[in-house]
Amino acid sequence: MTANEKINLEIYKVLSQDTFLPKGGETYCNSAVYRILESLFPGNKELWNKEKKDIMMANEMYDYLKKNKVGVVVLDALSDFSIFNTPHIYIACCKGESHGHIALIKPGRARCWSGSWGKYVPLCVNIGKKNDIMPLSEAFKEEPDIFHFREFCWGEEQ
Repeated sequence: MTANEKINLEIYKVLSQDTFLPKGGETYCNSAVYRILESLFPGNKELWNKEKKDIMMANEMYDYLKKNKVGVVVLDALSDFSIFNTPHIYIACCKGESHGHIALIKPGRARCWSGSWGKYVPLCVNIGKKNDIMPLSEAFKEEPDIFHFREFCWGEEQ
């Protein structure tokens, strides 16, 4: 199994869980992203709120990523989408008034034309009102920041 296959496996495990379906107007994008990262990087507590002893909310995750992660990806007409076909974790995130939104970029070469944004966008793993793999522009109303989280090292023949 390649690193990208392992990442995709963990993504589909989360998408298949009823735990992350919206309930009573609440959505669980932060919990889903945390769960995927926890399965890929056991023991990682980067997106854990130590004071609250709970998973950070999306706005807190955004602040953490903005402060601690380098390599914000800018999508434009010259974007090289091959970066998303590497065993690196990229996270799209934006802040909101009451709460923000966060999603993992799905590894692979796939890209879709976004008429609303007027450019190509990668696919992402959206957990929110609708849980699915979808173009980034369908998961976010406005363009989010895309952060390089880290490389995922996985043996090719695991």
